[in-house]
Amino acid sequence: MPYCTEEDLVKILPEETLRQMTDDERVGGSDELSARIVEAIALADGEIDTYLTDLVTLPIDPVPPIIRQCSCSIAIYNLYSRNDETIPETRETRYKDALRTLRETRDQKMKLPGQAAASGGSSSFVSGVVIHSHFGETS
Repeated sequence: MPYCTEEDLVKILPEETLRQMTDDERVGGSDELSARIVEAIALADGEIDTYLTDLVTLPIDPVPPIIRQCSCSIAIYNLYSRNDETIPETRETRYKDALRTLRETRDQKMKLPGQAAASGGSSSFVSGVVIHSHFGETS
């Protein structure tokens, strides 16, 4: 289950902007465009999973709004990056903010909704997400 959808991205960016970033052949075929958007989302979700792999059972389900937001920001950044276009400052900032959120979550400086407090190497089930706690371990 992806952490965000094409519909989520359309809520953030105009559909025409998404089309311009994904229509390499300039033919407007919706299947190719959707496939490129799905690929950008999959890459974003993979990046999210690398940060959270030791913290929660993956894939995260249900998807907390903050993870959906991170997925959208990273996917949009990926779409801008795929054609070496100039990335708007706002999108660059949101991408960096998403990565900071993921690092802070991984480092347990912030918690996902429903995440239990860390307690020495245990696991707990909270709101459909299994939280693995590795507090005090060095990596």
